[in-house]
Amino acid sequence: MRNATSTSEQSRLFNERIILNVIRNEPGIARADIALLTGLSAQSISVICHSLLERELIQVRGKTKGRRGQPRIELELNGQGAFAIGINVDRNSISIALVNFLGEVIYTQSSACLFPGEVEAKAVVTELLEQARQELGDYWVKVAGIGFSCPDYMDCWLETMLPAHTSTSDIRRIADRVSYWQYESFETWLGEQTQLRALRENDAVVSALAEKFLATSCPYFLYFFISIATGAAIVSDGEIVRGADGRAGHFGLIPLMDNPFGSCIVEVLSLSGLRRYLEQAGINLSDDWLVTPSQQVMAATEQWGQVIAPIVAPVFASVIAMENPQLMLFGGHLPQWLAQSLLPLIEQATADISLLPVPPFTLAKTAHFSGAIGAALLPLYDTFAPHKSVLIRQG
Repeated sequence: MRNATSTSEQSRLFNERIILNVIRNEPGIARADIALLTGLSAQSISVICHSLLERELIQVRGKTKGRRGQPRIELELNGQGAFAIGINVDRNSISIALVNFLGEVIYTQSSACLFPGEVEAKAVVTELLEQARQELGDYWVKVAGIGFSCPDYMDCWLETMLPAHTSTSDIRRIADRVSYWQYESFETWLGEQTQLRALRENDAVVSALAEKFLATSCPYFLYFFISIATGAAIVSDGEIVRGADGRAGHFGLIPLMDNPFGSCIVEVLSLSGLRRYLEQAGINLSDDWLVTPSQQVMAATEQWGQVIAPIVAPVFASVIAMENPQLMLFGGHLPQWLAQSLLPLIEQATADISLLPVPPFTLAKTAHFSGAIGAALLPLYDTFAPHKSVLIRQG
């Protein structure tokens, strides 16, 4: 039987992360105000802040006159105190992002590749990492770790995700190639290549993490990752909900009944589902149809949204009833023009049948690079954020 215990060292580490979080949210704050917000003793705050200053994770913004003539030292995070790298392998691209300790994105790059396998991915990522190393220069030594994200079930539903003209033999070949992503070898390779601690997470989860840290203060929201496939992540009370074995948020696997488009959400509400609808309507799609859609594509997409909205609305009404979110965020690779057309239709269809109030359906802020940006935040979150697991030692 495993016991969960808290040690004084873990408590000190948790308190340090609480202080970092307060300074992140209140740049320019003084130690006395940290004490008021956290309830920690002045001595604990002084010791921890001294350690953070020595390690260059925080810095003095300035000094003002405080009570009784005492100087009031204002503290803020040092953006150059730590950095992190994120790698995202998706079904149609590989991306990299660099973030600093403030969570600011300082570099992104992407390479298009359809359903990449091990060999292609390692070649692309090696080049992207070299570019990132050059971008950071001497600050490379301050990289706290590397995060990696990719979709689950990369080798499933290929018949519906690939273009209609793809042959059966090509589908089998691609399935064999991308089955590599079922295993945890790539993050091991990343760690060996960079000599950094490597962490892996689902792409929807890291995108929700990016939104949580960089775009919204909302503690209760659902994030829907719309790409060639579809996934989701649940944020409750500011924490990612993972479920019993880490499978919470597999929104795309929810079954759908009695519709002509597919047996589950991923086959209906996804960019591949839209592409299939357009192809069946006889529309010729250019390589950049999602970036610069023609008037014909936009008109047909509006019709697609009107058709699928009532099909998926019961699912959205159900998750709202179960999770009670304040916000429904849609991101991944969902382009703005498509979100502006689709989201109002789904929100209205959901409101028409929901017995509970429907929260706003909104386009996420972190957009196309969310998988890489969120992956980059993983090491920073794991190392510096005051999440509950910091207090627990499994023994």
